Amino acid sequence: MIGISHLFNNIDYLGGFAMEGSRIIGSGGKSSDATLFFRKDGKDFLHARSKSFIIRPDRINSSSASVTIYYENDSIFHPGLQLKYMDEKKELSLTKDERITTVAPWFDSYHKIEIYCEALYWTVGGPRSVSR
Repeated sequence: MIGISHLFNNIDYLGGFAMEGSRIIGSGGKSSDATLFFRKDGKDFLHARSKSFIIRPDRINSSSASVTIYYENDSIFHPGLQLKYMDEKKELSLTKDERITTVAPWFDSYHKIEIYCEALYWTVGGPRSVSR
């Protein structure tokens, strides 16, 4: 596993690497997934784990990433979403895979509820996310 601090502003990476042309494939190992660490106000705010991330100079993509959003001692978790990060807009989008008919909810540990939404968008480092 290799760690890269500041892969993008407020984003760190931990995992393996492979080159495919102009893109880097961030990959997990047999025992652990590759992880992206998104920070807000200098603290870890969101972790995304996947078997593979496609990393380009201006974006990051994953077809299936588990996502945990942290708030104090609690978290909101989703087991599998499409992840897209566009550095120009600093926008992270987390969307359900349209090909999958059964959709897992987000699990909110504080409120002990399940949350169903089509997508979640966040300007990295910004104060809020928007779900649709």
